[in-house]
Amino acid sequence: LTTPASLGAKPGDEVELVLTGTNLADAVGVTLSAPGEVAIPTDGKNGTDAAKLRVKVQVDPKCPIGLYTVRVATKHGVSNARPFVVDALPLVASTGSNRSKDAAQAVSAPCVASGSVAAETSEFYKLKVAAGQRLAFEVLARRIGSPLDPIVVLHDAKTKRELIDLYADDTPGLQGDCRLTHTFKEAGEVLVEV
Repeated sequence: LTTPASLGAKPGDEVELVLTGTNLADAVGVTLSAPGEVAIPTDGKNGTDAAKLRVKVQVDPKCPIGLYTVRVATKHGVSNARPFVVDALPLVASTGSNRSKDAAQAVSAPCVASGSVAAETSEFYKLKVAAGQRLAFEVLARRIGSPLDPIVVLHDAKTKRELIDLYADDTPGLQGDCRLTHTFKEAGEVLVEV
């Protein structure tokens, strides 16, 4: 299995995932280490393409938030494990057009922004903050098998200037991923660059 664009859900959600990789034809089962049920739809010739497989996942409503794994068993063997994230935060899909400060995608906290960043590029998100509000910005990339070596940088939304010392890179304990926690003194808008 390779890393798909989206591999997660909320407790109680039913999601359809498109697993990508090689040798996925003739799947006989999918295992998920999270509490829930997995089904392989048979419509649209699903299960005949060696490069992708659609599966439906029903996450148990009582499933604890955390990092789990998913694997595919075919007539030829069992795949490697890929991460499956269960999180209670609302998911915001990247528009893909948020590649500059002027085109930053508006989001509200708390949320999970899901997208992909090409080499030597950035994605920008715009967020309103309140005076005294403490927020954490974390990138989950290396820990879920992505080749991205992430950096988070905060910018003032009005001036577009980087906020000095408000960046994170290779946070200890996060396997090359990053986390930035900050308490905002004043209300306003901030740009988050990933």
